[in-house]
Parts: sequence; structure tokens; C-alpha cells
Amino acid sequence: MRIWIEAGRVRRFVVQYETMIGGQRVPVVRYDTAHGYAHREQMFRDRELIKTRRSDRLSLDEALQFAGDDVRRHWRTYRRQFMRNQP
Repeated sequence: MRIWIEAGRVRRFVVQYETMIGGQRVPVVRYDTAHGYAHREQMFRDRELIKTRRSDRLSLDEALQFAGDDVRRHWRTYRRQFMRNQP
């Protein structure tokens, strides 16, 4: 998790769950603001990732909270989907 804060407000963030495959860290799911908006990227071993935009009604603080909660609660599901190559 990386968070950039300015004037006490979240300006950017990355929340990423990774797993180890063959001794290397591999991203499985990532929430970030890299494209100018909060979104989730769900990765798979042998297919294209799925990008889902988060609600514009959430502030970046709220989107960060949602992302952290979601990854903590569902990391096992994301890993299983990653390994099976299906959402």
C-alpha cells in the first residue's frame, strides 16, 4: 500500500495484493489512481486484466478505505480467480 497525502488529504494511492509464483512476486489485484481516477485492476495468469472504475461519488479517502477493506476481505478469492484465469 502506498499513499500520497497533501494538505491532510489523499491525493493518490496504490493498494496491491501480490502472490509468489516460481519465487517471484506477481500482482493479483490492484486499486490505484494511476490514470487520474480510482479503479481496480484484476490480473490473471494467462489472460488480459479486467479494469473496473470505482464510483466517482467516492472521495479518494473513501476509495482508499474501500480498496483496503476489499483486498483484506477478498484476497483469497482474487488469488483463486488469478490461478484459474477466470473472474
